Amino acid sequence: TTTTGELCELHVTAQVTLAGEGEISGRVVTQLGQGLSRVSIKVTDTQTNEVYTARTNQFGYFRIDNLAIGNTHLFEASKKGYTFNPQIITLLENIDGLEITPFEE
Repeated sequence: TTTTGELCELHVTAQVTLAGEGEISGRVVTQLGQGLSRVSIKVTDTQTNEVYTARTNQFGYFRIDNLAIGNTHLFEASKKGYTFNPQIITLLENIDGLEITPFEE
């Protein structure tokens, strides 16, 4: 019940839930900036352990779709003769233009 003339204090707690799917796209390039083909890309959702894979095209471009927005993902790349640092990515929106450069062995 509300009584006229009384001040009522209302506390609201809101939780924002990010929903939907996003993507990570980009290019793997050599130290000289040339696209690196046939690089294996593996993205693991650290909350669900779901694994997504792709391979770069002849120009080094890749795209991985259907990633959960709001989740943290482990991004790994591999190709014989090259060393890549794994990356942790929290996907808050689509990532376009991620550039990966390996350390040559």
